[in-house]
Amino acid sequence: MPGLVYKFSAGLYVAVAFVAKHVGDRYSAGLTGNFNLGSSYELRLLQDAPVEVGVNIAALAALFLLRRANVPTSRNPERLSAKNHGGQW
Repeated sequence: MPGLVYKFSAGLYVAVAFVAKHVGDRYSAGLTGNFNLGSSYELRLLQDAPVEVGVNIAALAALFLLRRANVPTSRNPERLSAKNHGGQW
């Protein structure tokens, strides 16, 4: 029983999570997945809820795509100009 559950998403949310539940004298664990397009939130205080640890796959994919698209530029302007003009300056 966690004391605080807080989830918030805005935009696209695709998640895979590991969930652990305690019901009576039995424990169970497994994987779950969910998605949402739009905004949503969940706030629980001192309520019975499963323990979840997960990752937002949509945000992780966006991070990798943005890092891949971000090409570092050369700090040497002469080298950059020679590269753009076919090596002839």
